[in-house]
Amino acid sequence: MRYLLLMLILFFSGMTYSLPVERDAIINDGLRNKPELYNQVAKLIRVYGYRCDSLSGIHPMLLSRGFTVSCNNFSYSYEIKDNGGSWVVTLN
Repeated sequence: MRYLLLMLILFFSGMTYSLPVERDAIINDGLRNKPELYNQVAKLIRVYGYRCDSLSGIHPMLLSRGFTVSCNNFSYSYEIKDNGGSWVVTLN
């Protein structure tokens, strides 16, 4: 039983989740067609306890190293910033 549980954990931890991009998503030209970036951003947002089930928009920040991200039909907006080498997510 213990081995079955371990196998299931290893199987599901290796699965990748493809974040759906909304049809009307507003994405910066330099960030278009970068699904791995979208998945990593959504994963980071979820680590902070927030929701991001679909991508509504993503833009690089102008004055800081980071991104502004909108999710779930523009219901949620987040700032993802590099603070001294650590990425921090805040709700807008």
